Amino acid sequence: MRFLSDVTDKQGALNRGGGRQHLSLDVDGIPDDRQVVGAPDTALFDREWGLGILESALQRVRSEYEDRHRQDLFAQLQQFLPGSARRVPYEQAAQELGIPLAALKTEIHRLRRRLRALVHEEVAMTVSAPHEVEPEMAYLQEVLMRHSAAETGTVTRVPELN
Repeated sequence: MRFLSDVTDKQGALNRGGGRQHLSLDVDGIPDDRQVVGAPDTALFDREWGLGILESALQRVRSEYEDRHRQDLFAQLQQFLPGSARRVPYEQAAQELGIPLAALKTEIHRLRRRLRALVHEEVAMTVSAPHEVEPEMAYLQEVLMRHSAAETGTVTRVPELN
């Protein structure tokens, strides 16, 4: 009986790569001319991923404004999005657009809400199951806050993307 179980164990080991030479990932055993350069910088990858998601969503919302022939409105409203270098007071922006202050605030709210929805859609396209979207959105928020802190030296509040 033990003999049969030993044979079964050996066959299982062969299926899992038994009998093959294993390759060590330790750099100590690699000759100098074949040294591994190092692990990829995951923080850099995450930052590029996060910025790519935002850029894609921003391009989509820009296209939506252009399709409605409202690119001038978008050009003025985008300064009120996170990360914008230029920001004028709401009153001045409303005056430049020739709309009431309340209407400007409503337009800014709609833009932010639409951008948030598009970011959600972009993230949903990067995951394999719907239940993974919310944790990925939370991680995106974390990545963007880290990026903001690294750029400015302080933590800049990034609006909730959830």
